[in-house]
Amino acid sequence: MSPTKGRGADPRVALRGETEWVPSAEHTLEEWRKSLPQERETVALKSTGRYAVTLLLPNSTLSRITTRNPVSDGQFFRTLKILAVADEVDTRLYGNRALRARTTPDLILGAGDLPAYYLDYLVSKLDVPLYAIHGNHDAKAPIEGSAGYESCGAKWIGRRGVRVGGLLLAGFDGSLRYNDGAYQYSQAEMFAAARSMVPWLLLNKARYGRYLDVLLTHAPPRGIHDQPDLCHRGFDAFNWLVRRFQPSYHLHGHIHLYDRRAESVTRVGATDVMNVYPFRELTLTVPDRL
Repeated sequence: MSPTKGRGADPRVALRGETEWVPSAEHTLEEWRKSLPQERETVALKSTGRYAVTLLLPNSTLSRITTRNPVSDGQFFRTLKILAVADEVDTRLYGNRALRARTTPDLILGAGDLPAYYLDYLVSKLDVPLYAIHGNHDAKAPIEGSAGYESCGAKWIGRRGVRVGGLLLAGFDGSLRYNDGAYQYSQAEMFAAARSMVPWLLLNKARYGRYLDVLLTHAPPRGIHDQPDLCHRGFDAFNWLVRRFQPSYHLHGHIHLYDRRAESVTRVGATDVMNVYPFRELTLTVPDRL
């Protein structure tokens, strides 16, 4: 059944998709929400004057908006298609025929430990922006092989926050320190890096109504998808960032999965913590203009 739209439509007939509530004295938001069947949940994306609402069926995963839809005068929501890659060159992406068979993303996110030639190939063939962080096996100049990272087309966002086409994105390099590698940190050092991001996150909340859309890291959060050895243990700072600032996604790599039964997506509050090894394709709804 098709989604309902507009002031005169009856939102009770929507099964799954989008519907709008337009404020009026006769049709308040609370009345509209009460008119929905109780077994359905609603997730409201607040905007000036209207709400774009994604409906969920029982036991379903979030049905994110997949088309651009007007939310208020001059304001739109749209879906960004994201290709996230980490840790390993995958033949399903590294080849002309493989890429032609896939939907072109709007954005590539690199979660570390990938050779520069692979990142350069993806940027060149897909012709979309690449934002990336370094993994624990990446090397800093002047070590052999490090120069390619400066010319592969990636924009490096370790310990930085950026806005990309409406997407609020923050990144952190590396893993827990286990030797003298370039991109390795103690728990205290990563907490200091995370705290340094707080002013930017608070400014986002004041300007855009949310702190962060995607947290991109190499290592996982402590106790989620990590492993007990020192090298593969997660960071406590990432647990704090996820619980305090609730991004839609926390994307990480570092943990190589060879067992299909291994957990790779975990819901923490409002955040999907996701291991993207070796790659994942996902979508996220963001305002069309900030």
